[in-house]
Amino acid sequence: VLIPFKKAEPYRVERVIGWDCNELTVDGFSPESGFIHIDLKPLITVRITYHEKRRRLQRHKERKGKKKWEKYSHKEKNKCRDIERKLAAQLTGLFPNTVHGFEELDKERILRCSRKNLRKRIAKVSWRNLVREIKQRAVVEEVDPRGTSKTCSRCGFVAKDLRGRFFKCPKCGLVIDRQKNACVNIYLRMKGFPHNYDWWERNVKPLLNHELWLGLP
Repeated sequence: VLIPFKKAEPYRVERVIGWDCNELTVDGFSPESGFIHIDLKPLITVRITYHEKRRRLQRHKERKGKKKWEKYSHKEKNKCRDIERKLAAQLTGLFPNTVHGFEELDKERILRCSRKNLRKRIAKVSWRNLVREIKQRAVVEEVDPRGTSKTCSRCGFVAKDLRGRFFKCPKCGLVIDRQKNACVNIYLRMKGFPHNYDWWERNVKPLLNHELWLGLP
C-alpha cells in the first residue's frame, strides 16, 4: 500500500531575482548574483527541427502521414519538456532559497499584436512551460509586464520610441542593453522599490560588465 503525503518545509528567502523572457534568452538580475543569461537556443532548435519535419510530411502527403505527424509532435513535446526541466533544475540548484520574478505574459495577446514574421518566431517560444517547471522547485512571483522594457531603470523615465538592442534614455542619458534594463525594472517592481539614481549607481553599474551564462551543453 502506497500512501502519498506532503511534507511542509520552511523556505528561507536569501535573494530575489527578476527575469526578463525574450525570444532566444531569459535574462535575470539581482544585486547579490548580478546579471544572469540563460540560452534558449537548444529549445528553439528542437521546435524548428520538428516543425520542418511536419512541413515536409504535409508537402509530400506521405502515406500514414497522420501517425508520423503524431509521432513527431510527441517527440518534440518530450524533448522540449526535458530541456525545460534541466534548465529549471540547473537554475534552482545554483540559486537556492530564491524568489524568482517573471512577467505575467499573455502569449495569445502578444501574438495578436505582433507582425506576421514575429508571430512565427514567438510561437516557437514556451516561456510558460519554463516558469511552470521553476514553480515546482522554487517560489515564483509574477509581475505586471507593462513598461518594463520602455522604462529607464535608473531614473524611471518612460520612453515612447524603443528600437534596436540598446535602451537609450532621453532624460538621464543612460545607455544599457534592453534585456538588462528590463530585468532590473522587474526586480524593482518585485521589491517595491522606486527608481533611484544613487541605488542604481551602487547596485547595478558595477555589475554591468559581469554576466553569468547558463544553458545546456
